[in-house]
Amino acid sequence: MNNSILRKIIVGITAVGIGFFAAGCSSNGDDSPTTPSNETNSESSATNPFDTDSSADNSDVDDSDVADADSEPSRNNGESSDVLDSYIATVQEQSKDMLDSMGGIYSDIEIRAVHPSTMEYVYTYAQQVPTAESRDGLMQQSDSLQGICDSAVYSEMERFGISDPSVKFTYLNADSSDIWSYTCQ
Repeated sequence: MNNSILRKIIVGITAVGIGFFAAGCSSNGDDSPTTPSNETNSESSATNPFDTDSSADNSDVDDSDVADADSEPSRNNGESSDVLDSYIATVQEQSKDMLDSMGGIYSDIEIRAVHPSTMEYVYTYAQQVPTAESRDGLMQQSDSLQGICDSAVYSEMERFGISDPSVKFTYLNADSSDIWSYTCQ
């Protein structure tokens, strides 16, 4: 992977992250605690069709269908998972100083693989921020995030061998409650 391209992507995401902080934390001075949203994330509540739970009832499975499914190429096989894991490890290695560059805004920035083909950035604020105001400010940055994904991240992921790439940005408050998530389309 071209390290200079990856560094540009990381710098872009870092800049957007700082922009999120500025936009999301402009408060009206009301420091009263806010209640985390009760919105559910459809991605987290959806059942993963690729889970191999041994307790599942497989009595209706036709063995010939299973053999056919295994012989077809799929982006959800172990090889694709290995490619995504390898890519995430490379991004994590290249972005070790990303947290330091945020000037204490975030206590943690985690980059993780969400199989089959999603890279997720999880930003955790260092201090509790007003949830509603932060969510509103972060939502205003959707176009910037989408632009980064479209102009650089997707092509880099595809060049690395990840088909149908996706990028998700998740923002957590200091107490780990959800503030906002955005998945580039």
